[in-house]
Amino acid sequence: MLELLAPKPGNVNRYHDFENKTIIDFLYGSVSVARLVRDIFLGASPGDALIESVQTMLRLAKGNTHLGILIMFFPIATAAREMFFWNRIELTKKASAVLKEIPPEETVKIAKAIKYVSPPLPLIKDRNMDVTTDNVLRNILESGVTAYEWFKAGSSVNIVAKELVDEYKITVDVSRIIERKKEEVGLSKAIVDASVYA
Repeated sequence: MLELLAPKPGNVNRYHDFENKTIIDFLYGSVSVARLVRDIFLGASPGDALIESVQTMLRLAKGNTHLGILIMFFPIATAAREMFFWNRIELTKKASAVLKEIPPEETVKIAKAIKYVSPPLPLIKDRNMDVTTDNVLRNILESGVTAYEWFKAGSSVNIVAKELVDEYKITVDVSRIIERKKEEVGLSKAIVDASVYA
């Protein structure tokens, strides 16, 4: 939510709404992230937790406000559930590794959650595996694709997929910029500076 409040250029923030989305929509959508983390920590599978969280987001906000964050958070929450102590690097490495353990049946649920949002553009170059196609769920199962393989297929055209398979490189870099700059320029300005980097 702190990121939402910072006055980032071109994004919804406390000083600027979009015509079809307001800061209130994004605050309501934030509930879906809390639900995702809670459900995973309580033992829900990543796919089931993602479906429930996407449905929560769509119910509370006016459409898609947090799909990318939800997709990036489910491996992090799954990894954090399995680790007692962790630092940023260990957690992001484990989160990427978690994707390799997610079987095709669970990958189908992840794709189904994304389909609920109806992305307008292809997310993967391979049309057989893209969520904008009708046969993607069947194709994932028939091809035996893990979540990692599915996101890897989209990593050349989708920044969220790239982050997942690259161990959250940009996310870690941005968090370091915020951490380094927040004492010097304040948290809000540090977030803006970091978002310009990303």
